Amino acid sequence: MNWRTASLLVITVITLCLVITGCRQNTTSVPPPQITEPSYQLEVDVSELNSLYMADEVAADAMFRGKRLILYEVPVEEVQETLQIDRHGEITVFKEYFTFEGIRFYPNALAFAAMQQVEVGFVLNVVGDCRGVHMGAVIIDNSWLEGVGVDLGGGSLPIPY
Repeated sequence: MNWRTASLLVITVITLCLVITGCRQNTTSVPPPQITEPSYQLEVDVSELNSLYMADEVAADAMFRGKRLILYEVPVEEVQETLQIDRHGEITVFKEYFTFEGIRFYPNALAFAAMQQVEVGFVLNVVGDCRGVHMGAVIIDNSWLEGVGVDLGGGSLPIPY
């Protein structure tokens, strides 16, 4: 090995050591953000929920926002469908949410299959998280769905007895 090769090797090793030690950062592990579950479940009539929000949004938010609501016998007035185009150009239509009296009910991931069977005119029992008003509609998110008189295949609702 000649002196040029040796000196090039030494310079390369020193450079790598400096780069590696200089690139190290003081890594402190940051815990992932916690998703907080609503503090408790509150049974409410769906028409009353809408009336309270239409009368006084701030007061209704204080009562319902961030809480898990149990809503029995919710009629389905409208079902919102969404188009999805995959990378191969195939179009899939899926049902994203349903509405009643200006309230939007979005299913959770476990209830997604049940949501695909929902039709206008169905009556559902719903357990979901109230998110307040967004773009003029009360949002009930992370919802479990149970058909009344119709089997959606989603099982029973997570209601403590």
